[in-house]
Amino acid sequence: FAVAAHLEPEILLVDEVLAVGDAAFQKKCLGKMGDVAKEGRTVLFVSHNMDAVQRLCGRAVWLKDGVITLVGKTRDIVSKYLEHTLSAGAKQRQLLNPNALAYYKSVKMLNAYHREVRVLPVSSPLAIEASIVNMTRNSLNVQAGLDILTIQGVLIMNTNSQILGYHPIILRTGSTIIQWKINELRLMPGLYTLNLRLKDSRESRFMDFWEQAMTFEVIGSGEQISAKAGITYMPISLKII
Repeated sequence: FAVAAHLEPEILLVDEVLAVGDAAFQKKCLGKMGDVAKEGRTVLFVSHNMDAVQRLCGRAVWLKDGVITLVGKTRDIVSKYLEHTLSAGAKQRQLLNPNALAYYKSVKMLNAYHREVRVLPVSSPLAIEASIVNMTRNSLNVQAGLDILTIQGVLIMNTNSQILGYHPIILRTGSTIIQWKINELRLMPGLYTLNLRLKDSRESRFMDFWEQAMTFEVIGSGEQISAKAGITYMPISLKII
């Protein structure tokens, strides 16, 4: 890469250079590619690192099996690519208990504009909406739970309807929609998953446990936020006294 960049080519083709080297090397490569682009020369950057692609490129081409799928603004192409990738990797729903009195039927994630998404920027608001089906002819008193984990399975947070002031949730016959709202998603760029839990509010047993109900991607909003800098993002101010 160093040799190619200093030859001052009109077109610089960079293929997965960020897959190797430490953080300092990767930062230097990104900086050099940015310099080449500012000089008016063309940089073709081939990578699966979506955060880097967004920082470096104004336009993007999505290639699948050697064929161009989409061409356009980088943000739009990255969003569609990640949504396709995450949807393709989604696990088929399997009930914890096929004879359960109630279970989760579906889940979706909504952005600030109430659009269904699987890709969100750091610090953006979101809503997680789940449909629960009551199979009985009677009302059921339940507790609904939510876990957010890293793609490696590290639990970041969990909560439930009782903690949030609903004790219990009363399910009527048929479908009930519940919605968790997060005002600011303070997760670092990366892949994350959701678990959904459902149990009888009078007993400790689970009625349903939907593991990896959804996988979603958090993307960076600038060079200051690095995917290697931890799991959560906390806005912190600095004062010299």
